[in-house]
Amino acid sequence: MWRSANNKLLVPACLLILTFLSPSQAESMQSGTPASDKEHLRAVNLGREGRYDEALNILNRLTQANPNNYPYQRDLVIITAWKGDCVSALEEFEKIRGTTELEPYLVISVSDCMLERDRPREALTLSRSALKRHPDNPSLIHAMQKATLELKIYDNYLDERNALEFRIATDSDDQGLNEWVGRTEFSSYVAERTRIYGRYLVTRADRAEFNDGNLDRVGFGVRYRFNEQWSIDQEFSADLQHSNRGGAATKDTNYATPGNSSR
Repeated sequence: MWRSANNKLLVPACLLILTFLSPSQAESMQSGTPASDKEHLRAVNLGREGRYDEALNILNRLTQANPNNYPYQRDLVIITAWKGDCVSALEEFEKIRGTTELEPYLVISVSDCMLERDRPREALTLSRSALKRHPDNPSLIHAMQKATLELKIYDNYLDERNALEFRIATDSDDQGLNEWVGRTEFSSYVAERTRIYGRYLVTRADRAEFNDGNLDRVGFGVRYRFNEQWSIDQEFSADLQHSNRGGAATKDTNYATPGNSSR
């Protein structure tokens, strides 16, 4: 329900912003030849009318002929997002992600697409970075709030509720043999960005002759989230089957990889 409501608001909001471009933004649109800039303007108008395929045909042609033209690439991303093709929009955005000045209306469109594709960490990082350049922009503030809320739901980020997680998967050992891996974790909020947790990890080999490698490990620790991309765990754990396999460990987790949902 959250995302469907966003999609209804996305197109009119972006259209309104594009209608009132600042002079510097208007000048940036005139970086091609007069003929290509005329086609560019026509594509934007077609996009405003909801004729997305026609607009994208023009912009694809323009970006192929002018691969370093930022305004063409930017509007290709935006109109692709208007069409509802977030996969392609995000692929095109990768070509201009490193641009120094990403306009708020572009960031809003891309952030909504990232949320649509279950990439809330990136959406939060993108909107927060843009808000540093435009601290009073209400649309960016709203975009960051949406991303923060989505990440709370998605990954318990800044969430004050207790959480119970259970996962089971298959993996390969150092000899290429399959093994089963199960993990159960309970965590509880204790302070801002900080959770304590207890977890139980079990592994089982497919073949009986490798049962000595089975693992039943219990651990307790503290997890601190520096931001949406990085956390660090300090854990004390012991193996229930092998008394000599215990001790403390520190683990850091980087969530920056696009689409990464590991914890």
